[in-house]
Amino acid sequence: MKKIYPYNKVMEEKSFSEMDLRDKILTYSEGFLVPGGPPEEERLEKLLRNIRHKAPVKTVTMHFRLWAAVLVPLILLGAAGWLYFSPSKVKTELASQKSLVLPDQSEVILNAGSRLTYHKRTFAGKRSIHLYGEALLKVKKGSAFSITTSAGIIEILGTELNILSREDVFKVTCISGRVKVTSSGQSQEIGPGEKAELKGDLLVKQSNVATERIISWQTGSFYFEDTPLLYIFEEIERQYNVSIESQGLEKRIFTGSFSNKNLGETLNIVCIPMELSYEIIKGNKVVISSSAGQQN
Repeated sequence: MKKIYPYNKVMEEKSFSEMDLRDKILTYSEGFLVPGGPPEEERLEKLLRNIRHKAPVKTVTMHFRLWAAVLVPLILLGAAGWLYFSPSKVKTELASQKSLVLPDQSEVILNAGSRLTYHKRTFAGKRSIHLYGEALLKVKKGSAFSITTSAGIIEILGTELNILSREDVFKVTCISGRVKVTSSGQSQEIGPGEKAELKGDLLVKQSNVATERIISWQTGSFYFEDTPLLYIFEEIERQYNVSIESQGLEKRIFTGSFSNKNLGETLNIVCIPMELSYEIIKGNKVVISSSAGQQN
């Protein structure tokens, strides 16, 4: 590109500062000769179009800032609301128990591998919890209190009770007061020393229950009567945080008791009467096999 001086006559007739944008561009660019290319009028129109197209950028930025100023507080308000109304969750790991006091001063002890959720902010108006696993509750007298599990709903006014709800097992034992249990479209009302248990599709009521044995898990002792052996092994897994591997034991039944203090002792109590042998591998895996060479 070659620069040519002096500028054109327009510069001579009026000062550059007095010109409009079009004349300024023509005047300044007239001193440059570019071989070939489009005519200067066409170049000028293209340049002016580019200037006009760039002008709205500030407007777009202002719109974005305006929306951000509106949306950010709403997002923060929504997050705060979610935190405020989200349920409180309590979970026990394997080989552990946990005690908690609900907002109404009701007491709960969770067995190993259990979960409980409730809404702290609305609990005073609606005493309701969700439970998976096993828990012992001492409910303060007051308005209706409900416990929801995957297998059924328990309603009480003020009582002490034990609830066991895991997979195919659902048992509710009343220690004091009265309890209404609803499951599979059936209801049972139970009082002290009574139990409601889901057997298949039937909700069965049982009296003269040894409640002290049922709630002894909170002190580390476990009692079972005519209980599938595989469920016994699942409880051992929960209490000792181990993995148990077995085969061909689906029809075996166990009656007896053990504690969660010593794994080897517990396995002896369960396996020896059942003519089973076991091997503990690396401290956290147990392999069960038939010591008599038969699996009934």
